[in-house]
Amino acid sequence: MNLAQQLQHLYSEFGHIEGIHIELHKELIAVAVNNSAAKALIFLQGGQVAEYQAHGHSKTLWLSSSNRYQQGQPLRGGIPISWPWFGQLAQNPKAITAQFDAAAQPPAHGFARNNLWQLDSITPVSSSQTQLKLSYELAAEQQALWPYASRLELTITVGEQLELNLVVTNTGSKPFSYSSALHSYYAVGDISRCQVSGLEEQRYIDKLDNEQVKTQQGLLSISSETDRIYQHSRLQQKELPTIRLIDKEQQQQTLIHSSGSHSTVVWNPWRNKAQHLNNFADDDYQQMLCIETANVGEDIVTLAPRQSRQLQLAIKPQPLSAT
Repeated sequence: MNLAQQLQHLYSEFGHIEGIHIELHKELIAVAVNNSAAKALIFLQGGQVAEYQAHGHSKTLWLSSSNRYQQGQPLRGGIPISWPWFGQLAQNPKAITAQFDAAAQPPAHGFARNNLWQLDSITPVSSSQTQLKLSYELAAEQQALWPYASRLELTITVGEQLELNLVVTNTGSKPFSYSSALHSYYAVGDISRCQVSGLEEQRYIDKLDNEQVKTQQGLLSISSETDRIYQHSRLQQKELPTIRLIDKEQQQQTLIHSSGSHSTVVWNPWRNKAQHLNNFADDDYQQMLCIETANVGEDIVTLAPRQSRQLQLAIKPQPLSAT
């Protein structure tokens, strides 16, 4: 279907639901959600939550004003889905890179974020909670870079908190391994006035210092380019700690709770790298921080045929005075 046909189909299927609007942003279709608790914007390309704001709070997610909204081109900001590899493919563990042709030229962060997802349902759970279900399915050999039958299902719940549940299922006859991330970009008033709690005493891989393994001492503050993979202990923790993004400029904090992973990525490009990024203004680094719920580094996932794995994220904004 062309864009006009897709829009017509979506209007006929979901246009009657209160608080739901189907929008066209240049070449990309999005679903706008507005209920009594919050509003959000979800693009069908990549199944990507681009905006989320609980009523009475500042915007929780950062979205670049430099995006061009072109088909096949990922959006910068919101919560892109990285799958079936994270970052550059060559930098992933051998269990993942061995599945691919060494001569391939794969895009960064996989291909799920660049392709169109199916909108399966929209359900008003209550006046303050709206749930969307999307899916992305691949037959074996359908994707040149991924010779494995698989299905991704994403449930997005918009309410007083934003909840994402990503389920990956091996629908084929042979096992595969992958890395993934809910690559969340959080909006902040001033990066120099932010701190992150919940990572204290956690070991991390410093991607900017020859991948040395270090330990986080105290709260995390960002004052230069930052690219870290926090690898949480499987033995000592049954679930990840709640991470708190403290924004003193906006007097707001964001509580971030994850499950289904044992790794968290923290990233900010800072001044010099920001000048070389696509869909990113030179000073955008001052208003964003990525804190990503992930399966990366040593925390990769291997699925046997018919096996599934969930990756869950819940984001809740609060006034800083609620601490």
